[in-house]
Amino acid sequence: MNLYPGRFVISRSDEGDFWAETAPGGVNIMRGQATRPDEGEIILNVRPDQIERLDAWAHQEGLIVSFSGVLAKQIKDLSREVGLSPQNFVLEALNAFIQAGEMAASHGHAHTPPPVQNIELEGPRS
Repeated sequence: MNLYPGRFVISRSDEGDFWAETAPGGVNIMRGQATRPDEGEIILNVRPDQIERLDAWAHQEGLIVSFSGVLAKQIKDLSREVGLSPQNFVLEALNAFIQAGEMAASHGHAHTPPPVQNIELEGPRS
C-alpha cells in the first residue's frame, strides 16, 4: 500500500522528509513534509542513467542492467504470465542460459577452434 500516491518516500524524520517524484526526463528528489508535497522543495533532479551509474558506483561488486522499450514490455508481460516479478524472471532466464552454456562446455560443445591436422611430408630420399 502506497501511503503517498505518486511519491517514493526516502526517509522521514521530525526535521522533515525526503521523497522522490517522477518528473519529465527523470526524478525529482524533494525535501519538506511528504504529507504536504506542494510545499516541498526540489533539491535535486536526477536522470535514470545517473541513478544507474550512482548505484553501480555505490555497489561496485555488483552489476546493474536495465531494459527499456519492447524488451522491457516483453519481460513484464511474460513475467506476469508465469507469476514472477520481472527481476526474478530475468534472473531465472539468465541462470538457465548460463547453465546451458556450462553444460555445452562440459560436453565438448563449447565454441573451440577445430583441431588442426599436422601432415608431415617426407623429403626426397637420398
